[in-house]
Amino acid sequence: MRRFLIIDANSLIHRAFYALPPLTSPEGEPTGAVYGFTSMVLKAIKDFKPDYIAAAFDLKGPTFRHETYEAYKATRPPLPENLANQIELSKKLLSSIGIKILGVPGFMKQMISSAHWSLPQKIIPKLN
Repeated sequence: MRRFLIIDANSLIHRAFYALPPLTSPEGEPTGAVYGFTSMVLKAIKDFKPDYIAAAFDLKGPTFRHETYEAYKATRPPLPENLANQIELSKKLLSSIGIKILGVPGFMKQMISSAHWSLPQKIIPKLN
């Protein structure tokens, strides 16, 4: 049986950001979330040995939930700038090691991840 690993990237990056001390590169750029996220991704690859792998991200902008419920996330504080920069750095890292980035405007990463469960087998290899 082939294994398709879909990483809930935003969730893991947030988890790493708040779990680890503030680490920085020699240039002073925040990197703690990238380090923690990368560690989790590498462990998942080692443990699950997937045939295919992709990372689902929420894209900037409103989702259909914002359109149906105006107060959706209205009380959530803004994303810290040093976390936003690390999300972009994490995307670059994933791309550099051949992991595809998934994102659909107007949809949340959870919906993207669950939709891929029903992909026909002939489409999955195109993601690798």
